[in-house]
Amino acid sequence: MKTYFCGETMDNEQQDKWEFFIKTGIVVLSFLVLMVFGIRYIPKAISVTDSANTKKLPIYCVDEEENKVALSFDAAWGKVR
Repeated sequence: MKTYFCGETMDNEQQDKWEFFIKTGIVVLSFLVLMVFGIRYIPKAISVTDSANTKKLPIYCVDEEENKVALSFDAAWGKVR
């Protein structure tokens, strides 16, 4: 059976090659789309925490454009809760 593609006839061998090419293209494009969505959305869904370290540490410095001074007091005088 002959089919027509762009006005030309194709025999079964040519038709099989085109079908393989199209199926391979669909698989490759699907894989690429899944990779793009995976790279874009999976990192937002995963959070990494350090739940073993429950001790809160003070912040000693912060990068700022403007010069500022912060003053804090240890009201418990070093007592650990």
